[in-house]
Amino acid sequence: MDVLTKKQHLQFETEGYLLASGLIPNHISEKAEKAMWRLMEMDPNDSETWGHRLGCAAQFQPVRGLSV
Repeated sequence: MDVLTKKQHLQFETEGYLLASGLIPNHISEKAEKAMWRLMEMDPNDSETWGHRLGCAAQFQPVRGLSV
């Protein structure tokens, strides 16, 4: 059984991506978003905190605690 429609397959093959809404429950994505802001040490409501870069993603080790 195919999970995606032929149209979805074609879009993925053509565009290289596919948007699929509703796959992750909202409460999970909201917790993940909060955790990412915390790990980046940025405030989603304060654009002044968005400018600094922390380096590459490799510095975010599992011990830093991305747990949702």
